[in-house]
Amino acid sequence: KKNLLTTILLAFIGNYALAIDNNTVEVTFNGSTASVSVASNISSYVTNKSNGSHVSLVQSESFTGNSIGEITYILKGSSTDGEFYLEGSYKCTVELQGVTLTNPVGPAVNIQNGKRIKISAKSGTTSTLTDGANETYNGCIHVKGHSEYKGKGTINIVGKSRHAIYSKEYIQMKNLTINVSSAVKDGIHCKEYFFMENGTLNISGVQDDGIQVELDGQTSTGVTTDHE
Repeated sequence: KKNLLTTILLAFIGNYALAIDNNTVEVTFNGSTASVSVASNISSYVTNKSNGSHVSLVQSESFTGNSIGEITYILKGSSTDGEFYLEGSYKCTVELQGVTLTNPVGPAVNIQNGKRIKISAKSGTTSTLTDGANETYNGCIHVKGHSEYKGKGTINIVGKSRHAIYSKEYIQMKNLTINVSSAVKDGIHCKEYFFMENGTLNISGVQDDGIQVELDGQTSTGVTTDHE
């Protein structure tokens, strides 16, 4: 009876530990592995294609968030050979909770989603992201859509390929601290505009611009002919 009670208790604790909030995906890196937990209410909308510590998730195009809101992806733990890759068609939040992540062959965080992406640094945490020397992508943090950096935590970034932070559209920043310690090209590079409301931004060790805004077509800032 005692052994049976212990087994039931451990099973209950295990199930409770695995319970996560609705609309949430938790990714915990641990060396060469990573665990992915998906809330039951969105399990039909998130497909896990991960390989070891290289996490690859696909958010279904059928997910619109109209009734339940957007999905939050929480990143924790550490890996010296891992990545977080996400693709989808609806806005989302990626929350860094003290994650340390190095991807030797690509971006540490790669969001192939053309919508608004909120990258949040949880208060009191420090996350460190490093990419690999591979010029087939544009940034250690690479975002296809709009990116908004928020929260009251800290993000340290090393860009070994091109830029430390890249967005194909705009970049906004509020409250958090971002430290770019090195980049082969720009510290921050985006294609619409960069807007910093407040917070702390330290950029050093870059081989090109600290911040570059690149506008396509006939649009011009009126400052210089190449839109910088």
